[in-house]
Amino acid sequence: MSIAAALNWFAWVAVAACLAGFLPMLRLLFVRWPSPDPTSVGLVGAARPRPLGESLLKVLWVPLRAFHQRSSRLWTTGYAAYHIAIVLVCIGYAVSSVLILVRWSMGQAIPDFFSGLPSARSTSTANLLALVFGNAEPLASRFLFGAAAPVFRALCLVELPCALVGNACLLWSAFTRRGGALRHDIDDAARGVRLPGRFSVQRMAIRLTILALILMEVAGRTGRVPTIAYYHALLGMGLVAVLPYTYLAHVPWSVLAVLLATRRRRRNAIA
Repeated sequence: MSIAAALNWFAWVAVAACLAGFLPMLRLLFVRWPSPDPTSVGLVGAARPRPLGESLLKVLWVPLRAFHQRSSRLWTTGYAAYHIAIVLVCIGYAVSSVLILVRWSMGQAIPDFFSGLPSARSTSTANLLALVFGNAEPLASRFLFGAAAPVFRALCLVELPCALVGNACLLWSAFTRRGGALRHDIDDAARGVRLPGRFSVQRMAIRLTILALILMEVAGRTGRVPTIAYYHALLGMGLVAVLPYTYLAHVPWSVLAVLLATRRRRRNAIA
């Protein structure tokens, strides 16, 4: 079986496995959101609601600065760099997927990932995923972004170093049991307190898989491995399949968590 044929069926298996894992969690979407306490902004002389940008910055930055940066600097560096990269990657994949759908709906021919010409397999699952996961490769980027392709590839030069540095720091942190460790003083009350970290086989496996994905993307930029985008997509869909069954399940819910925390910050409901 060719890699394209394997990707054609595995992609749907991965999507089905992911949906099956998340279906029991969807009940969280129907939980009534807590009503904000009106006293935090309704009392005479109460602080006015914070600006949205300031509130979002505090949600994202304050925990890193107040605790994580002081407890394990290597892990914090990796966490920050890796999440910058993953946000850029997700935006790139999402935009690429939308552009493919738009061009397809307009009747524009979808090119084959290798030849650049329309073919019978151009609309196969494997070819579409190769265009998305290989969106920074010359042929795919020209089809997706047209004259803006060089700009998109230049933006990817920011994502790759962040991904490499961030994942390397997190991988080393997982290997040396720095996850959850307290290695420095975080405040005067906890001066001298040290806590050992924990070793997680699951985190090591995920980190090594992500390292393989990054190296595949680097190899794809060289153009020396023509089928690397298919392997990149196959491994990426593997992560999609295990998403709800590992610690990565927090990824889709993190947007909601940030939204709720920012909402509370705006109303001065978080000290």
